[in-house]
Amino acid sequence: MSDTGTPRKAKDELKRKIRDEPWFMGIGVERGDDGLFYLRVVVRTGELAAAKESAPDKIYGVSVICVEAE
Repeated sequence: MSDTGTPRKAKDELKRKIRDEPWFMGIGVERGDDGLFYLRVVVRTGELAAAKESAPDKIYGVSVICVEAE
């Protein structure tokens, strides 16, 4: 997927769904080494398991990756 329209739509939709979760800190669209876009969800330290249970693996065909805040 080389256009940014679908990843941005996916980001907006996922943010709407998870923004009130206590573990949620932020979300962004990034491009992987393979050239494909994915959503990177940043979660509070110690909350990665809860985020992975709640967040989907994909939304609109865009992969979702959860990472703990540094």
